[in-house]
Amino acid sequence: MKKFYLLFLFLFTITTASFGQYVNMVFSNPDLTGNSFGGKLVEFNGKLIYKANAKSYSYWYRDTDTEKTTKYENEVWISDATEIGSNYVDVNTDITAKIDAKNEAYIEYGSSNMDKLIKFNGNLYFMAKGGAADGLGTYKVDASNNVSRVADWYMTNPAVNGTKLNFIEYEYGGDQPILEWDGINDPETLPNQTDNYQTTGDFCKLGDKFIV
Repeated sequence: MKKFYLLFLFLFTITTASFGQYVNMVFSNPDLTGNSFGGKLVEFNGKLIYKANAKSYSYWYRDTDTEKTTKYENEVWISDATEIGSNYVDVNTDITAKIDAKNEAYIEYGSSNMDKLIKFNGNLYFMAKGGAADGLGTYKVDASNNVSRVADWYMTNPAVNGTKLNFIEYEYGGDQPILEWDGINDPETLPNQTDNYQTTGDFCKLGDKFIV
């Protein structure tokens, strides 16, 4: 089966005319068959933080199929752009034994699907799914590149506003007010918001105002 790899693109400005830009593959994941689907790349403390597939697994989706369906465990990666320095963090640790359409056993791996990355107060925060037991939540990468869960709430559209972080707490079918967080204490709901308030869209700084 054809394999695809996550490529890191390094662009160098070289004064010698015979050299120029090039693409260098620095890491090939041996546990993966198929596409890495890398994305959400952010530089933090000299490392690349991104999401990508970590493992692949296959099963028979229908008993009439002639080829197995391949699925992936998508997780948080921390990399220094070298093979030995590229490792993933298993945020969603769910592992489920299942039986497919042809009565064959297979293992399904949970995915964290990291999203909404934002730098704030010396940490890199992101939203992710922590598994069946934890559900959606807020995580952080600290200055030592350790990953930990900091809250059970799931913030959408986070934006830094001075020394505070404004965001919308996601609650399906419920209120979605604008909250303010200092990174330490519990978030506070900003005043003058009516009941059943559901906020969508992005935040934008306009002079001394913060628009949503």
